[in-house]
Amino acid sequence: MFVCSHAPQELFNYMRQCLTRELALIQKAMGTQYVSPPQTERKYSELLTGLRTVQQKVSLVGKEINNWNANMESFSLEYHECVKKKGHMSYLQQSPMTTERRDFEACLRLQIEEMERKLNIMIAQINHAQLELVDHLKENISILGELQSQVLDGELIKWKREQQLSGNGVQMQTNLNVIQEWCELLADLIWTSRQQVNNVSRISSKALADARQPELVSMLDEMSKQVRCYKRSFFFFIG
Repeated sequence: MFVCSHAPQELFNYMRQCLTRELALIQKAMGTQYVSPPQTERKYSELLTGLRTVQQKVSLVGKEINNWNANMESFSLEYHECVKKKGHMSYLQQSPMTTERRDFEACLRLQIEEMERKLNIMIAQINHAQLELVDHLKENISILGELQSQVLDGELIKWKREQQLSGNGVQMQTNLNVIQEWCELLADLIWTSRQQVNNVSRISSKALADARQPELVSMLDEMSKQVRCYKRSFFFFIG
């Protein structure tokens, strides 16, 4: 018996194992009763296209997260360098006024002003990228919810109903292998999306105050709840 742990990958692996075993048993008992009409094939193609499309979107979000993290690190380094120069300026202003000090102070002030302009541009770009990233995450999670509903609430239930009627000679119109492919892909995408939400939350929590957006925490919490809900639904249907 499987004990539900806090490791999503273990849960999804278990789901895939359960589905594989069940599909193999039903496929063996069913023999050659499966018939796939043209309209079913079209629907299958559309569903798989939807899954593959969101798979690409999830992959792109992964790249966005890496770029955003790299920009956050660059901002942090530039920020601390600016703080150091301001410290030098403060120390310099405590020394006696000389021509050398005046010239050096003017040069240092120009450097600080230039760094502050650069930091303002960087933080604007980071905040814009952050908002886009969150929008893309929300979009992917929403699409995954719709696709999961089609697969689990629609096709998987239909398959189980057909399986119950197959003993009476009713031909199966649901391709078990295709359903397995959908479920495996869904499990991977749900797991990956949850990890992406966690990564964004982790990176944001370590960011400097200037690079944080207050509303981000609540948005990430809401997305995390959605993904956990998908995971529980998946386990209910497959387990």
